[in-house]
Amino acid sequence: IFPAASYGSHKDFVDGIVVSSNADVPEGRGPMGTALRGNRTVIINDYLADSMTAPWRERAANCGWNSHAAFPIPRGGKPFAILSVYHAQMKAFDTEAIALLEEMAKDISFALDNFDREVQRDANEQSLQLAASVYETSSEAMVVMNAAGKIVAINPAYAAITGYSEEEVLGKFAEIFKTDQHDEAFYQAISEELNATGKWQGEIWTRRKSGEAYPIMAFINETFNKDESVLHRIVLFNDISHIKQFNELIWQQANFDSLTGLPNRQMFQDRLEQEIKKTHRTELPLTLLFLDLDFFMRLTTPWVTLKGIFC
Repeated sequence: IFPAASYGSHKDFVDGIVVSSNADVPEGRGPMGTALRGNRTVIINDYLADSMTAPWRERAANCGWNSHAAFPIPRGGKPFAILSVYHAQMKAFDTEAIALLEEMAKDISFALDNFDREVQRDANEQSLQLAASVYETSSEAMVVMNAAGKIVAINPAYAAITGYSEEEVLGKFAEIFKTDQHDEAFYQAISEELNATGKWQGEIWTRRKSGEAYPIMAFINETFNKDESVLHRIVLFNDISHIKQFNELIWQQANFDSLTGLPNRQMFQDRLEQEIKKTHRTELPLTLLFLDLDFFMRLTTPWVTLKGIFC
């Protein structure tokens, strides 16, 4: 326990003083350590004769102290500090003085708690402002639903991606955006995972205001009430249709000839391997017909094609 502030005569009494909150050492069994641990007032009206004050008796005698009172100052309901008062007179702390000093200690405790509340309030406000900023400026679409599945809030990115305004979707059930790309078993699996873990992520198709179906990568998280019932479902998602188109283009370029539009060697090899595996499984024969077309690069007639035949 270290001095934080002092006032009055003989303030040198606290210079280098050793006081502890540990009851296993003599410096922790004095008035201040006992008051801090027990969160109770300790009064010593004959300082030089009380066994609790032994570690500091010589120092107190040099300063002329004969009485001591220690008043706990909790912070947030936990031991935090001690208001320690020394007096030259013996039995200086009567009932009235004790009540006055206890009230002073409570006032200090209240001031500390009030300060902490203000600090926490400021931190909460800053956190809320930051969350609101992220919510408003994020490029990810965000939609908040209640436990029944009704939409209660969206961010600007949601409106930009889907084409729906806030007025058009608030109070609507999210089910209206389902598409035929998924069956009921798919949606049931999502519901079961949410019930089990409170979250889900994956690729899913939904619908824009225009009616166009498009794929999204979605992340769903649930928030809960104190009784652990669902409060909200928060959905974050990105439109991945352009990624799908890009991947399809890459696949097209990797598997089809750019000049003729016909399957290339890589696709041929892939399909041949699949057919070989199939014939191994079914034990049916496989016939491969190979056609060689001379001067193919010289042909310019658009209807000339080459087909491989698998049986």
